[in-house]
Amino acid sequence: MKTAIRVICFTILLSAFSFRAAAEDFTNAIPVRLSNSKPDVSLVAVPEPSAKAISNDHSRMTFPGVTTIWNLVIPALFLFTGISA
Repeated sequence: MKTAIRVICFTILLSAFSFRAAAEDFTNAIPVRLSNSKPDVSLVAVPEPSAKAISNDHSRMTFPGVTTIWNLVIPALFLFTGISA
């Protein structure tokens, strides 16, 4: 039994070294990749949002607010009214 545990631990230890080597290769490749690439600094035209888009955004922001309030009110009702007793 001890031999099997030792073999498993040794296998895990060896696999950790291979992951470390792969991580080092990736880390060393990042500066090389960044030095070879030139960022595109051209301007991009962004259109003004329409009234429908703004309305859609406001309605999407209302739902999380209502959900948060609902998630606070229901437990408070159980807590203060004694329904759960």
